[in-house]
Amino acid sequence: MSDAKKRALLIADNKIAQNAGWDRERLAAEFPELTDLLIEENLDISITAFESVEIDQIVTDFGNGSRDPPDRLGPAG
Repeated sequence: MSDAKKRALLIADNKIAQNAGWDRERLAAEFPELTDLLIEENLDISITAFESVEIDQIVTDFGNGSRDPPDRLGPAG
């Protein structure tokens, strides 16, 4: 690949990532199974670049089959 093509691909890749979104419901379904598969490979789910706190929250919000996470309201004040 030419230098110009590599540079253009790098820019395009970053732009695509900038405009991307996550299907959190799909992630909630994927993370538990992927975690087990990665353990079999002596790898950790952290290679996905998601922090364990993020993964836990996604699975908690969507893991029960809910299509939308519950609203969280602060204390009335």
